[in-house]
Amino acid sequence: MGLSIPRPYGRGITVPGLNQQRAALIAIDGFGGAGKTTIAEKLAELLGSARIVHMDDHLIDKTINNTPELLGFDRAGIASTILKPISSKEVAPEEDFIIIEGISALHQDFRANFDYGIWIGTSIDESVKRAVLRDSGRGNEHLRDMWAKNDLAYFEVHRPDLAAHIVIKN
Repeated sequence: MGLSIPRPYGRGITVPGLNQQRAALIAIDGFGGAGKTTIAEKLAELLGSARIVHMDDHLIDKTINNTPELLGFDRAGIASTILKPISSKEVAPEEDFIIIEGISALHQDFRANFDYGIWIGTSIDESVKRAVLRDSGRGNEHLRDMWAKNDLAYFEVHRPDLAAHIVIKN
């Protein structure tokens, strides 16, 4: 993959551009099936002191009906219970890095909370192929086409690739 991230030394890291020590907040965004979870797991392993939060664990509505806003995700809940308390140092997680991975992690209403943003630049066609293989037998195959349309609409409206600090071709 060629991604090199230095390991932190000691509890807490200094976040570039900030004069405070706290956990660094990393967003990993990409189409469904792009490889976000796999890359988040590899990054967490490289960093050593990291926790992964999956956007899919914060679904309000699994269908996420036809909107580029992807309203089925509880971004407000993630922001209020995880991101803002860490950013404001109300809470100090044991980990040096918190990785939020999932489609819409770099949504315009959400991205200002992150220190680093990563877009997984996998084409929608390849992402759909991977998602079909991954989701086979889970009973949600009938939603795949709608999810792909929503992913593309989200991408076109919010351009998470342009907001990312790093784009990984996967």
